[in-house]
Formats: sequence, structure tokens, C-alpha cells
Amino acid sequence: MVVSCLSTAVLSGHYVGFSMVSLLLELNSACLHLRKLLLLSRRAPSLAFSVTSWASLATLALFRLVPLGWMSLWLFRQRHQVPLALVTLGGIGLVTVGVMSIILGIRILVNDVLQSRTHPPSPGHEKTRGTRTHHNDGPVTRDNSTHSLKD
Repeated sequence: MVVSCLSTAVLSGHYVGFSMVSLLLELNSACLHLRKLLLLSRRAPSLAFSVTSWASLATLALFRLVPLGWMSLWLFRQRHQVPLALVTLGGIGLVTVGVMSIILGIRILVNDVLQSRTHPPSPGHEKTRGTRTHHNDGPVTRDNSTHSLKD
């Protein structure tokens, strides 16, 4: 969808400024990629991961949702001056990326911020992640991380 929208601007020579604003959405990708790398390296319960999660949410709002809102408003106001095919293509693209961004923001908020606050460590439990002991049994190791690699 993004490629079709950007290529329309490049090939036609029109709406290049509009397309440049859409590239602001990609600034959020750096935080999202860093967050994913920290998840894959099992560094999720760290200060670096917490800062990256908050930075992902902040850049998602600033560099994704704000430009998407501005672009949607601009397209709606200019719909009489822009060919119907481009309004349709742009509208579908904005709605698609907007919905994906909102879902991504909710997933990051729930998985990184809310779940980490709802599961504080209990007193008396070992500090080793994923390990707990029973009275009669030895240590039981399992991955009970609240962070999913699907995020």
C-alpha cells in the first residue's frame, strides 16, 4: 500500500510534499526495531527495554498518529481537487496504516507497560526469571514471560 502511494507521487510529480510527510512514519521504525531486537535477545525486563518501549509509544504518537491525522484531514479537505482514484488509494492507505498503528500502540502499551505493572515480583520468590520452586519438588523452569515475540 505504501509503495503504491509513494510511487504515485514520484511518477506523477504531484503530492511529493504529502509523500514526504508520510516518510515521518518511518522514524518510529527505529524504536520498533530496537524493541524487537531487545525482545529477541531476551533483554525484555531491562531498563533499556523499558526506555525503548516508552520511546516506541512516544514516536508512534508523534511520528505516526499525528502525521496520519494531518494527512487524513488534508486529503478530506482537498478531495474535490484530487482525482477520485488518488483519494480512494490515499484513503485506503491512510486507514490501513492508521488501524495498524493503533493496534501496534495498544499491543505495546498492554504487553510492555500494563502487564509489567500488574505482575510485581512476589516477596520470597527467587529472582531468576522463569524459575520457581515447589515445597516437595526441585526447581521448575518454564518460560512465563509476559512479552510475546509476536509484538
